[in-house]
Amino acid sequence: MRHRSLCLALFLLAGCDSGTGTPVATIATLDGFTTGLAQAFCARQACCGSPHPQDAAASGPDGGGVVGADAGSTTGGSCSADGGTTPAASSGADAGSSCEARAAVAITQQLALVSTAVAEGLLGLNPSSATACLASYQGRPCAGTQTAVPDVQDALSGCGGLFTGFIPVGERCDMTQECLSGLYCLSQGTGQNLSSIAGSASLGVCFPYQELHQPCNTSSDCDPTSGLGCDAVSFTCETPVSVSADGGA
Repeated sequence: MRHRSLCLALFLLAGCDSGTGTPVATIATLDGFTTGLAQAFCARQACCGSPHPQDAAASGPDGGGVVGADAGSTTGGSCSADGGTTPAASSGADAGSSCEARAAVAITQQLALVSTAVAEGLLGLNPSSATACLASYQGRPCAGTQTAVPDVQDALSGCGGLFTGFIPVGERCDMTQECLSGLYCLSQGTGQNLSSIAGSASLGVCFPYQELHQPCNTSSDCDPTSGLGCDAVSFTCETPVSVSADGGA
């Protein structure tokens, strides 16, 4: 049975910095975070170019075209957040859905496991990390073709400390984010770290990372927060390692 702690009232700061110094909004729910991420995604769509012309119709040089992938508002093609004021489809019955509406659907679907874990008191969202996470995502350089909907796993990459897990050693888990600090969700089917917010079809158990000089078989055994990898010569967790490739060989 999965370990359950008391549900905590956790507050998440999110939103978009317009570059004017205006404070961002305070968001107290996962739904609020979804809205903030949808706004950030659509602000990037308006800046970098959208696969849906109606979402960036006012962003082209002549006010009627999709912005190119290198059309960011700052040097290097990065985007300056504008608070999510992406041009959207009109509200008429035949106008179709807006960028933010579609993005919110995709984000809600991809965060379904996170939402369940929060509701069960197994996972919390950290307010101190949320604003920096969204700002970092929105400030990425425009590169390649913009996707029609956000990839949440990619959007949250590099957002260290965004989640706090409450599940202890030996208890059931669906993803590493649910486990206490210093633990990871070890798939019992594949032996892999279930690091994706989407989880896996395999059951997992919260398991401790190996620390400095402790034995290992692959680098995934070692604590990444300490910068450790499995050394190919000693098969212990070290930094730096003899060979950095995963698998420690």
